[in-house]
Amino acid sequence: TAQPLRFLDILFSDMIEVKLFRGLKMSIPSTQSFLLHKLIVSERRKQPVYRKKDLTQAAYVLRYILLEKGRIDRVRNLYDGFSSGWKKRVKNGIDLGKREVPLETQNFDMLQKIFSS
Repeated sequence: TAQPLRFLDILFSDMIEVKLFRGLKMSIPSTQSFLLHKLIVSERRKQPVYRKKDLTQAAYVLRYILLEKGRIDRVRNLYDGFSSGWKKRVKNGIDLGKREVPLETQNFDMLQKIFSS
């Protein structure tokens, strides 16, 4: 059966426009909103294989975000606009990321510090 797609408004809250071929433009979620969405939904996954996939994707996107201060500021601003419940889910996702993708623990720790400052 189909399941409702939760937390999609996170993806739509921060869109970027990309240019495709022949002048065609498309709006897609920013890497920052994608990261936060993946951290939140990973925590809710019942099947470990999907949870690991979400966290691995989050880890790769996190690497990109941590390369530039502007991206870091943007993810912090998005996070700051979340309710306390969503913030707790993000923090839970970070903790899961450290366990499920241990090679990325240092980056998840950095993200945790960004949200704590």
